[in-house]
Amino acid sequence: MSQDQHTHEPQPAENPEIEHEESDVPAGRIATLLIGLLAGVAMVALVLWGAFILLERQAQRSDIVRSPLITTPVVPPEPQLQAVPSRDWQQMLAEETERLNSYGWINQSAGTVHIPIERAMELTLERGLPVRPDATAQPAGQMPGLDNGYNLDSSGGIEPTTPGGSINTYIPRSIPVPQPTAPAAEE
Repeated sequence: MSQDQHTHEPQPAENPEIEHEESDVPAGRIATLLIGLLAGVAMVALVLWGAFILLERQAQRSDIVRSPLITTPVVPPEPQLQAVPSRDWQQMLAEETERLNSYGWINQSAGTVHIPIERAMELTLERGLPVRPDATAQPAGQMPGLDNGYNLDSSGGIEPTTPGGSINTYIPRSIPVPQPTAPAAEE
């Protein structure tokens, strides 16, 4: 094979279906689009400005007019925020410490006073704690004022069985056990 057969001369590519744009983008159409867009934005801004003025006037009409003679400040409801919580804590602690370590009246007309905590503890040791006059000693596991049928131990108020007994021999303490009676004699 020779080299002459494989060489080709370049030929211009012709494709009649593909063409290029003969003119530029029409500037008039772009200008019209931009002017319309700006006019729309301006119109929306005017509508919102008018709505703002209308709503502002309505809000001013509905505001409560306070008398200029009122001088008391309006305090928000509790709980209020603390500006400096540590200072408030120190102030409360100082007030409580002062009350615990001083004498003072609780109710002067009734003759009720408070005394320092140290003195109160001394008096309690000297005099003892008050006891109700009707208080009686309760057996272990019983609470005052409760019937003996209410046992507060872990058995739940059930008597233990005797050795060799069955579960049917459990008798709750809170249920009275009926005693057998002799049948009534018929006449």
